[in-house]
Amino acid sequence: MVRSGAPCITGCWSATGPVPGWPSRPTGGLTASVVDPATGEAVGGFVGWQTLPGVVFRVPPGGTERIPLLIGTASTDERLGYVVPPGEWGVEAPLEFLADVGAPLSREQIRRRTPVLPLTITA
Repeated sequence: MVRSGAPCITGCWSATGPVPGWPSRPTGGLTASVVDPATGEAVGGFVGWQTLPGVVFRVPPGGTERIPLLIGTASTDERLGYVVPPGEWGVEAPLEFLADVGAPLSREQIRRRTPVLPLTITA
């Protein structure tokens, strides 16, 4: 649950290797998009300065690690106004995995998106 017009940092993300034998290494905190659950279209998210870009979270295959998830409600859809209004929405986030423990951030990345999960925005 997120209040309309206010960001929220939450989340415990379970990560497993996207390719057999690759360790899971999501890079940076996760910044979610608010989506319309009927269409899957992104309608909002967080806009602003962040403190975790480039931070690597090491998660062994099948393991679980707490990774911050930033959810913002700034609207990117002019029909909604400045903020995503209260109601039932969806949330999804991009994931980037690195190939190996010594890989630099620009080398051999696999990009995925989380499934759309339910999100309640309150007044």
